[in-house]
Amino acid sequence: PACSFPAYISAVGVHRPPSAQTISAAIAFHRAQLSELGPPLLRRRVRVTGLVSRPELNGRFARALTWHADAGRYAVSLLAEAETAAGATPAPAGTALKLKAECLQLAHEPVRVEPPEAAPEGPCVLGSGSSARSLWRGHTYGLANALWEAEQQETVEEAIMLAEALLWDDPGDSFRVRDFLIDVLLEAGRWETAIALLARFGPQGDRGVALFGMHDHFAPAAQAGHEAVELGEEEDVWAWTAALLHMRITGPRSARARRAVAAAVQVSPHVFPFLTNIEPLPAGAQGAVQGWIQVAVVRLPGLPAHFGREKALRYVVNHARHWNAAGTEFIQALREAGQAPYDALNDRVNE
Repeated sequence: PACSFPAYISAVGVHRPPSAQTISAAIAFHRAQLSELGPPLLRRRVRVTGLVSRPELNGRFARALTWHADAGRYAVSLLAEAETAAGATPAPAGTALKLKAECLQLAHEPVRVEPPEAAPEGPCVLGSGSSARSLWRGHTYGLANALWEAEQQETVEEAIMLAEALLWDDPGDSFRVRDFLIDVLLEAGRWETAIALLARFGPQGDRGVALFGMHDHFAPAAQAGHEAVELGEEEDVWAWTAALLHMRITGPRSARARRAVAAAVQVSPHVFPFLTNIEPLPAGAQGAVQGWIQVAVVRLPGLPAHFGREKALRYVVNHARHWNAAGTEFIQALREAGQAPYDALNDRVNE
């Protein structure tokens, strides 16, 4: 709702972290609901392990399709050879096996630049479009969020695997699981997986190629002649996250990191002064960055709306913690890399 007071932030909502008891209750609830829908490995990517009768298949990845309660076994289908673990003996993709749960180990879903094939509809118990599948997705996402809130290494790892499973199930990501997953990956320090996620869901078209070239390890190729453009809120997040990841992976002052920062400034220039404290955040947003206020509606005076000051503030409120966790050296390197392109952009605006 619109507010009449002339403040930078026109509406805020107080956010308090959930208690450990609340988190535990949420985890238990979602696990119980998922158990009613089927065994825990159903629809998941698994690794074959501990087979005695066919040891040559140990290390192969497979998809758990159905559960045979009478035999106490999963029906699994071996995945393509590209997904064969090192040292495993090749076997045709699609080979069907019935294996006990103790011979299957939950495995990560690879985050590909090209989306994987859609989840199979026929053999899986939770068929596409069924109410059971919708419940599975809802409780899987709820469990992933609760596990992340628990902030334990093993629970964060499980949260990542659940989010990956949701992306496999819905390659188009209609529920925007990627927004949740990128946050978890950044906090967990999973830089390479985060880069792959950005490459998969980054901007498309000519502008996307310029900013997020898939070659050269997802290095944005910023060009001096680019004007600031309105790409949408997700592209703001992706551009600045790419800059952070390149600083993490190649070093805060590497050439690749500097190019990534320059590209991010082109996408959303107002993030730069907020992140580097050149321009102080509005008073209400200070608490938001510290985690106890969530910005609902933002109104910033100053330059025209198409320069994205409102979106920039939302980005900083939601993501500054990732930059702060990198340390003061990263902020200083960010200031060094971004100042010239930021000044050049301002000069063009003021002409």
